[in-house]
Amino acid sequence: MDLVGDKWTLLIVRDLAAGPRRFVELQRVLPGISTEQLRSRLNRMVADGLLTRQRYREVPPRVDYELTERAQALLPVLGALARWGYRWAWDGPHGEEAIDVGAIFRVAPGLIYPDDVRGLVELTVVRPDGDQRSYAIAVEDDGVTIEEREAPEAEAQIAGRRGGLDPCPRPEARPGRVARRRGRAPGHDGSRRHRRAPRSATRPARTSRHRHPAPSAAPLPCGTADGPPRIRTFRAATGLSSAMPDAPTRKDPAPVLRRLTLSLAALLAVLAAAPAAEAKIAYGVGDQSPAMFSNPSWQELKLKKTRYFIHWNAIDNKGELAKADAFVKAAKAAKVKVLMHISTDDLREKKGKLPTVAQYRSKVGKLVKRYRKDGVRDWGTWNEANHKTQPTWNNPKRAAEFFIEMKKLCKGCTIVALDVLDQDGYARYIQRWGAAAGTHGRSAKIIGIHNYSEVNRRRSTATTGIIRAVRKFNKTSKFWYTETGGLARFEAKGLDTYSLSRQADRTQYMFDLAKKFDDFVTRLYSYNWVGIDGQGRFDAGLANANGTPRPAFDTVKKNLAASPFIR
Repeated sequence: MDLVGDKWTLLIVRDLAAGPRRFVELQRVLPGISTEQLRSRLNRMVADGLLTRQRYREVPPRVDYELTERAQALLPVLGALARWGYRWAWDGPHGEEAIDVGAIFRVAPGLIYPDDVRGLVELTVVRPDGDQRSYAIAVEDDGVTIEEREAPEAEAQIAGRRGGLDPCPRPEARPGRVARRRGRAPGHDGSRRHRRAPRSATRPARTSRHRHPAPSAAPLPCGTADGPPRIRTFRAATGLSSAMPDAPTRKDPAPVLRRLTLSLAALLAVLAAAPAAEAKIAYGVGDQSPAMFSNPSWQELKLKKTRYFIHWNAIDNKGELAKADAFVKAAKAAKVKVLMHISTDDLREKKGKLPTVAQYRSKVGKLVKRYRKDGVRDWGTWNEANHKTQPTWNNPKRAAEFFIEMKKLCKGCTIVALDVLDQDGYARYIQRWGAAAGTHGRSAKIIGIHNYSEVNRRRSTATTGIIRAVRKFNKTSKFWYTETGGLARFEAKGLDTYSLSRQADRTQYMFDLAKKFDDFVTRLYSYNWVGIDGQGRFDAGLANANGTPRPAFDTVKKNLAASPFIR
């Protein structure tokens, strides 16, 4: 209680849950705190290890405050307090009070437990003065994050007036008690329909009252002065579309951001009220060409995930940057989520330059900043780190240092901490990486696996071995097959003959292998989309060079229609 028991600490944690903020931004969202109080509290939280302070050499000077992992662990505590307040202390705004919508949404990471639900929801709230503010709530394998931004790539968009956030009273609430404590007459009936004094477009309400239903419940939204809550589905996501009431068909001509009334109860139903189900494995196709997104066969699969690898120093190469820009732009237009994987700029064996940590921080940091604004929140620290075409092949310590940097560069992102190929020596590499990463390795959420060898030789020993090696220092991480697939041709014994039937067979085994390890594997990216008709050393395309689908495409389509695979 010495650390968080004062009036402001938990509120500051809540208001930084959506990402770093400047001092003046915190002042704006914390009405009632003086400049000196806020400065003193922030300094204390930095000293206590709850915040980091980043100074920028700009004019005028800029200082950002951001939650540390220690502070992020408080979000479930905030969620529990919010649910308690909803059940026992809520009675609605009155006088000059107003519901602080942003504060409600910012505590979402502590309120929502994702279970088997995955997806991204954009929430747009229309204020009384006509101003709009958007929030992006992402439910991923490693938890829930929120950003104050538009999310055109979201699985669903919800929009409405702020008044729709004031649901009906809970029967468990005791408004009489709360009324007396707030100076209202003992005989007051607890009605929540009060007049609110006008407020300016820039100044927030003087005080806030929040309510948060428990995420395990799926209460039916009540009617309000703004009408019954309605939510519109725009594209399916696991567990989301079935949880969205009143979802019109795609023929509905209403625009995406139509003025729909929103209730917090309905929001939590969307994100958290999916029934218990077996493990789900999300599938996507990686490629380096934006042309994939316009291919009719690709569009037929309705995929929502892809992977792209980018040179670590692409920020200095206009050509590479232009290619990445085009891919991300096309993916965003197709509402597809990109896993951006950092890689070498020289694929010659043992010839690539190994960047220093400072170089990684500078160059990769600029890439993260560039593409995060376009919705890229999935990042791979370093592609295929143990392969000799990568400069990290004999330096797992540097690969671990890169992961630690990536965590700092992309707060709130889903990060593939380590990405390994199923080749000889992977267990030793993983062991050395884990030792170098220390506590960061023990808390890594995602480990990537490239398993072409075992898929195309119909084995499972590599996945088993990689999971065992990681489990020696990390008992909770999940695994993604970040690059795999059936090979039509590869310059290796037994695979050097061009065969589309063999490719289809091995593609089926890829899905079978993922199902076998579905307690651990949560994503599967096959590579790639367009093949080269057996004319080169490596051909794994699901489509021929002219864009027509191969038999392996039909295998993918069949498996996506069955459990446990999702798009």
